[in-house]
Amino acid sequence: MEALVYVLSTLAIVVMGIDLWLAFQLKAAIGRGDLAKGEVGRKWNLLTALLVVFFAGYLASPLLVVLKLDPAWGNVLVFTVFLLGAGFVFVVVGVLKDILTFLDVLK
Repeated sequence: MEALVYVLSTLAIVVMGIDLWLAFQLKAAIGRGDLAKGEVGRKWNLLTALLVVFFAGYLASPLLVVLKLDPAWGNVLVFTVFLLGAGFVFVVVGVLKDILTFLDVLK
């Protein structure tokens, strides 16, 4: 079971690393246009910050197993990720709404 934890953790770290890299690329692209000047730019900065926090949490998660910490800490980590994930989705929906409004697709 411990091997499965390490495999899943490694996959999560790799995927989140790719997500973070893509987010920084998109942040640079947004920064070159009119979208960066308004709410979209601020929200994208928040999204990027959340991705950095997630990535740090994912990097730290194998330590729960290696250091044999109390399982209660695992629960705290999981539910913190759930909470931040819900906030992340909220901000993503806001960014999409702002972009669609900017493009005059949404009135």
